[in-house]
Amino acid sequence: MKQLEENLSQALAEIDELKGTAASSGKQVQIPNPQGDNHVGFVDQRLHDGLLDLPPLQETLPFVEKYLATLNSILPLFHPGRLLHSLKSWYDAPPGQRDCATWAAINVVLALAHRQVPPDQANKTTAYFLHKAQSVLTEVIMGKADIINVQLLLGLVMLFQGTRNLKPAAMLIAVALRLAHELGLHTRKGSSENFNQSTTLELDRVFWIAYILDRDISMRTGQPPVQLETDIDLELPSANPKDGAGLVFAADSSSSFNFFRARVELARIQGKVYELMLSVPAKRLDAYQRGGSMAQLHYMLDVWASQIPLQFQPQNLLTTCEPDLVRNLGILHATHLSCRTQKRMVEPIVLPQGWQVFVNESREYMRLFMGVERKDTAFVCEPYPFISPTRPELSAAGKNIVITGGGTGIGKAIGIAFAQAGAKSIAIVGRRLDRLATAVDEIKQAASSTTHVLCEAGDVTDLVSIKSALAKIVSQLDGGEGKIDIFAANAGVLPEEAPVFGYSEAELRKSFEVNVMGTFNSLQAFLPLASPNAKLFNTGSGIGHWAPLPEVPGVFGYAATKAAALKIVDYFAAENPGIHVVSIMPGIIATEINPRITVGADTVELPAHFLVWLASEEATFLKGKFVWANWDAQELIARADEIQGSMLLRVSLNGVDI
Repeated sequence: MKQLEENLSQALAEIDELKGTAASSGKQVQIPNPQGDNHVGFVDQRLHDGLLDLPPLQETLPFVEKYLATLNSILPLFHPGRLLHSLKSWYDAPPGQRDCATWAAINVVLALAHRQVPPDQANKTTAYFLHKAQSVLTEVIMGKADIINVQLLLGLVMLFQGTRNLKPAAMLIAVALRLAHELGLHTRKGSSENFNQSTTLELDRVFWIAYILDRDISMRTGQPPVQLETDIDLELPSANPKDGAGLVFAADSSSSFNFFRARVELARIQGKVYELMLSVPAKRLDAYQRGGSMAQLHYMLDVWASQIPLQFQPQNLLTTCEPDLVRNLGILHATHLSCRTQKRMVEPIVLPQGWQVFVNESREYMRLFMGVERKDTAFVCEPYPFISPTRPELSAAGKNIVITGGGTGIGKAIGIAFAQAGAKSIAIVGRRLDRLATAVDEIKQAASSTTHVLCEAGDVTDLVSIKSALAKIVSQLDGGEGKIDIFAANAGVLPEEAPVFGYSEAELRKSFEVNVMGTFNSLQAFLPLASPNAKLFNTGSGIGHWAPLPEVPGVFGYAATKAAALKIVDYFAAENPGIHVVSIMPGIIATEINPRITVGADTVELPAHFLVWLASEEATFLKGKFVWANWDAQELIARADEIQGSMLLRVSLNGVDI
C-alpha cells in the first residue's frame, strides 16, 4: 500500500512536469486512446457544461487516490497515471471545453471510492455520484467508441452489481462489451495495434474486467453471457505483472497472490456453470449426466481454490489482510461458494460429493462476512431490511391509512406494506370497484386480524366524489369519530408521449385533470378529516424537475403536470405547518399507469416500503422535502442535520440566492 501511494505521488509529479513542458512548448498533452481524441458524443459537449460540476480538486483527489490504492489495485480498470492526468486536465480545462465522458468517469470513480466511506465521513454519497454519471449515458452509448466510455460503463456495472436487482447491470454490461468489440479489445490485434505496451496492457485489462462482470451477471441471472468464449484471442492476465497490478499482499508482506488473474479464472468457471447447469441444453440432461457435470465443475473449483494461498483463505483474511481489501477478497470467496451451490447443482435426494467440506467453507466465510465492519450501499432498486415494514421501529400500529389510486400498482403495494407494518386501518380509493376488491383481498392477506381493510369508490378529478369517498371511510373508523393519520396522494396518469407542437389538447387536459386537479381535490378532501399530527405523502416524479432528456422524449405533459402538482403540495405544506408533508419519486416501475414499460428498473415494493419508513419517527427530518425511494435511508439519516437545516432536497432554482 505504501509503495502504491509513493507511485501515485510520483505520477502526479511527472504529470505536473509534463504539463509544464507542454505549456512552454505551446503543445497540448494527449492521453493515448483508440480514437485519437478525448471527446465523445453525438451532441455538442458544451450543452452539458453547466451541469458538469465536481467538488474542488483538493476534495476529489484524495478519494481518487483511495480508489486507485484499493479497488483499482486489484481490479485495474484504469491506468493510475492516465486517470490522474485526465482528472487534472479536466479541472484545468476552461468551461465549455470539458469532456462529459471524462467527467462521468470521474464521478464513477468517486462513487466506487465512497462505497468504503461511512456516510458521516463524507459530504457526498455513492448514490450522488452514481446519479451524475448516469446523466450522460446517452452521449456515452451513442457517441464514438472510446476506451473511456467502456471504463465508465464497467464502473457503473460494478456499482449496480452489488444490488439484488441485476437488470441495470445486465443491460450496461451488454453495451460495454459491444463497445469493447467495436474497439477490438477481445483480440490481440485490436488491443495492441498502434499503441505502446502500457496502453495495450490497460486495454487488455479493461476487456478482462468486462469478461469477469459478464460471467458473474450471467451466472447470477441464469441468462447466457454476452461474450463468447470462442471469440476471445487474448492471453490471461500475467501472474506477475511488472507494475504489480492485481497483486494482493498479506499485511506483513510475507506472501501474495494475483487477485486479478484468480478472478478471471473463476469467471471462466462461472461461464462453465452456465453452460453445464443453466443453459437450455443442460436442462435436457438426465440425473446421471447432471452428476457428471457437477463432478466436472467441482473438480475445476477444487483446483482453483487450491491455488489460493492459506493466508488469503476466509479463515485468515481478517488477520492477514489490509481492511480495505477484505471486502473484495470476501466477495471472491462468496463467488466461489456460489458456483458450488447453484440450485440445479444439488440433487434433492443425495448430498453431493464433498458436502461436508463445503459446509465448513461456508461457515468460515460467514465468520469473515460478520467481521467486515462496513457493508457498502448503492443506488437502491429493491427493498432492503432497514426499510422493512416488519421492523419494529417502523410500526404503524394505531394509525389510519388512506391511499388514493390504491387499487393497483404502487397504491396497492403501499397498502400491503402498511398492513405488514400493523396499521389500525387501511382504506384504498379508486375508480374501478373490481380492482379495489382484488386489492382489498391482497392487503388483508398481509394484515393481521386486527387491521381494518376497506375501500371506497372515488374519482380524484371530481371534488364531490373524492370528498364523499373520504367521508364514508372515516365514518367507518373509531365509531364514526375516525381521523386520517397518513394520507398517500398517489392517483395519477401518464399521458401519451409526443412533441408539444401538434399534441392532442384533449390528452393534455386529461393529464391536468388527474395529476393536477386530482392532487388539488385530494387535498381539499383530506385536510378537514386529518388528525392533529397527520402525514401527507405525495407521489411525484423526477421528470417534473429534470431538464428535458433526449432518452425520454415527448413527456412534456407528464412533466408539466407533475411539476404543477408539486407546487400545489409545496404551498399546501407552507400553509399547514402542522401537517407533515413529503413528496416522493417512487422510481421507474412497470405498472398499469405505464404499459409501455414491461420490466421496470425498480420493484413496486421499493417505494411502498420506503414510504412506511418515511412515515416513521426516523424520517421526521424530511418534512417538506422531495425524496427518491432509491436513496439509501441510512445515508439520509447520517445527513439529517444538514438536510433539515438547508434547501437540500427542495425543488428550486439552484444558484439563485432568494
